[in-house]
Amino acid sequence: MLVETHHGSRPRALRSRQGFTLIEILTALVIMAIIAALAIPRLNLDGYKVSSAVRGVSAGLTYAQRLAVSLQSDVRVSFDSTQRRLRVHEDVDNDGVIDPGEEPQHAMRRELLEETGYQFDSIEEIGTVSPNPATSTNYMHMFLATGGKKVAEQKLDATEDVEVLIHSIDEVKQMLKANKIIQSLHVTTAFYALEKLGLLNY
Repeated sequence: MLVETHHGSRPRALRSRQGFTLIEILTALVIMAIIAALAIPRLNLDGYKVSSAVRGVSAGLTYAQRLAVSLQSDVRVSFDSTQRRLRVHEDVDNDGVIDPGEEPQHAMRRELLEETGYQFDSIEEIGTVSPNPATSTNYMHMFLATGGKKVAEQKLDATEDVEVLIHSIDEVKQMLKANKIIQSLHVTTAFYALEKLGLLNY
């Protein structure tokens, strides 16, 4: 509080002047800058996470659509809230559900018989690959089937169109070399099969 005195009069008190010093203003600016530096990246990060999630869902749905067209079968898309991922499942028999408890090898034998009419003496699993781990969690199980013979006619669904072609191993190797087989999963399986048979030279 300031006191002002005048000659011939009693001292009187002056009201305190409200304001901030330069140091106080600078301190406030520094605090505001620190808060902004902490808050703004957090907002940008949240926005980035949302955009990334939207792009992931969009890519997953696009992949499922293309897979359904390519395979001519139903494809189911589900959201895994536990792992926060999008799951894409091929519905092979078009019944709207994934066959529970079915082993890949059993499914392989069944599909080979239904779609080709051939039965095989030996079916050996040679590997597992993920078609696209960035957008889906499904896996492709690869098998090498040997000792095949035709035992029945094809039993195709209305949406299936399968032609059985018989080629020698040398012809298959030449087709791979000439890029005649363009389905990436088929190419992958063929190379694994040749490696298993010891017929792949590096």
